[in-house]
Amino acid sequence: MIYKGENLIEFTDTFKTDLDCLSYLASIKWSKGFICPKCGHDKFTISKLNLARDCNRCHHIDSPTANTIFHKLRFGTRKAFMIVFEMSATTKSLSASQVAKRYDISRTTAWAFMYRVRTAMQSSQKHLIVGEVQVDEFVFGGKENLKQG
Repeated sequence: MIYKGENLIEFTDTFKTDLDCLSYLASIKWSKGFICPKCGHDKFTISKLNLARDCNRCHHIDSPTANTIFHKLRFGTRKAFMIVFEMSATTKSLSASQVAKRYDISRTTAWAFMYRVRTAMQSSQKHLIVGEVQVDEFVFGGKENLKQG
């Protein structure tokens, strides 16, 4: 299941805990089954604590957050999901200070995570938009002298 909604209530109902978020990441990461990235074995044991896969052959542990923007977070996965949702669903930009206050994390941590998200959201130029495109709003030009904003 890929979450595609923009409704905040629906989002918070879907992702109530860190474990819900990890379960979602695991379902996407291992949608075609687990294959150990170290030895290629497909048998594993699941950790009930964080849904990590422990390879039965080489005992390499692969976390649902490994190699994602959620890897080595300094705060909960649910907070990170909420920040990503807010960044992607909001038309106005968010500052690191706003996010830090709203989610009770440091401004530096908020900035670093938001940078990861923005980098991940950048276009790879591999899937260009073709055909007719409808645009809701855009900004043309730059700042005007003696005007705010």
